[in-house]
Amino acid sequence: MDRSGASENVLEQIGALIQAHGKSAVQSEAIDNLHLLTAVTPESKAALDDALRKVIAELELNVDSKIKDGFRASQSKVDTTVSEIVTSTDFAVEQKSVADNADNEWSKCIEVEKSKRVAIEAAVAAEKIADAATVAPCQEQKDSTMYNFDPNSGGANQWAFACDFSSGDACDQGLQAYEERVTQMLSGLTTEADIATSTYTAAKGKCESTTATFNAKQQARVDAVAAWQLQKTVCQTAHENRRLGMCNFGMALQTKCTKVDAYNKLIGDVGQVNGGEHSEPDRAKEWESTAVTKCMLNLVIAGSDINEASRVTCTDQVDYANDVGAMDLKETQFSTLTSATSFTCAEKQITFSGGTWNVPAGDSPASDTYTKTSYHPEVHLAEDSAAFQFC
Repeated sequence: MDRSGASENVLEQIGALIQAHGKSAVQSEAIDNLHLLTAVTPESKAALDDALRKVIAELELNVDSKIKDGFRASQSKVDTTVSEIVTSTDFAVEQKSVADNADNEWSKCIEVEKSKRVAIEAAVAAEKIADAATVAPCQEQKDSTMYNFDPNSGGANQWAFACDFSSGDACDQGLQAYEERVTQMLSGLTTEADIATSTYTAAKGKCESTTATFNAKQQARVDAVAAWQLQKTVCQTAHENRRLGMCNFGMALQTKCTKVDAYNKLIGDVGQVNGGEHSEPDRAKEWESTAVTKCMLNLVIAGSDINEASRVTCTDQVDYANDVGAMDLKETQFSTLTSATSFTCAEKQITFSGGTWNVPAGDSPASDTYTKTSYHPEVHLAEDSAAFQFC
């Protein structure tokens, strides 16, 4: 066959069919190669067939292999990206659990702190009652401390004694009467002294008892204050652990969401027509172009006619999924990884225990100023910002 014969006819027919259905870079390369062949192909069918087989082999080596390598690279990128989401999700879930526990521990700690303020208030009230209970018995003890007996209360000379010995037994009778009066006076003194002693002893015992009770109540109030202060210190540490746990979780969530963004971008690139290195539509189109071109060249070698019917036949034989592969985008796994329980990365707020305490300041706050409110802090998912306002 001469150069103006079959080879030129093959080139023109394939070129026309390719041009009619949109030329790709690969097809352009094939046409260019065919153009070169027309300049060097000897004038024989066998030589042309041999040259076309070399073109097919070159397409398989330099084009098919690159398409397959590109597919594997994209699939590997998807696999790696999803694997990174798995790791970051597991870590975020773990950190959320740590933060939840720290939040609950702090909340319980503040409940105890509040209860200790209640205990202080009860101790103060009990101390006041005990203090008041000491007043009457201790005053009674004070009032009954001294006892005074004045034998001359009936007159300064009531104990004077005189008698006339010349009057016979008058002195004896007078002395006897005097002794009886002294005995009566001493008896009364003894009785009154016993009563005064009993009164003092009873008052002293009651004063000591009520004072001991007051001292105990006073110490209980001091101990209650010390217990509250100690609990307050414990809760301050718990609050720091809570804040640290929440911030660590926030950073873990930001990392996870960055991986999710990377996945979404990658999947967008994979599905993008006229896209970049990961474009599956472009890769499938390129594979189809190459496969159709090789098929039609084989038809030339087989001696078949090159026409629209042969192009359709070659197109129908293209099986990208079987020859190259079906991209596994791991959408089901991704959906699970971005479920509500694993964090969707669309969160605006985060709920830990669901509440927070308003803790009053000062050295002696009233217990009722400890109040609990709903708490769902706003979260920021970008890694270049603090996850929570308090971080």
